[in-house]
Amino acid sequence: MVAVNVTDWPTTEGLGDAVSVAVVGESMVSGWECAVLVYDTVAMGKEEAWLAGKPGWMNNILYLQSDTAAFGGHLALARELTRRAAGSAERDDRRETAAAYVAEGAVREALVGNLSLATQQARASLAMANDTDVKAMSAVALGLTGETQQAALLAAELNNRFQKVRSCRVTSCQRSAQQP
Repeated sequence: MVAVNVTDWPTTEGLGDAVSVAVVGESMVSGWECAVLVYDTVAMGKEEAWLAGKPGWMNNILYLQSDTAAFGGHLALARELTRRAAGSAERDDRRETAAAYVAEGAVREALVGNLSLATQQARASLAMANDTDVKAMSAVALGLTGETQQAALLAAELNNRFQKVRSCRVTSCQRSAQQP
């Protein structure tokens, strides 16, 4: 991931190639993120087209689109794209990734006040994978929905697992579990 100050960029024209060439690995994701930050739909389309031809990237495209839709206030579309992203990840045999998409969707739903769906998604993601990130995101979502006991249990489990390296996510889980 490349962190860039985009406040000086009026557009991403010419940016995509520079970022894509300069960064190996998730280069096109970084290009997408830069395009989203300045809402350059042409650049987003180019990044999406490039990624679509790469095996195993469709789930990532769909998830990035879901985040973009949510950012733009299109929550129903974001839900559908998140569902499709998780399904695509599962078809690619990436169960933890699918569960993470569902857990991230749960946090999004909790933040916009859709507490019932957030709770359902958090529990579904926990049933899908025993991944640390999934547990952390689900704990945050559950804490935000008022399911503080389950959020606290997940936070305690993560805390015990990572005694020496306390991550920001564990602290976030604990804080969300204390929300009224």
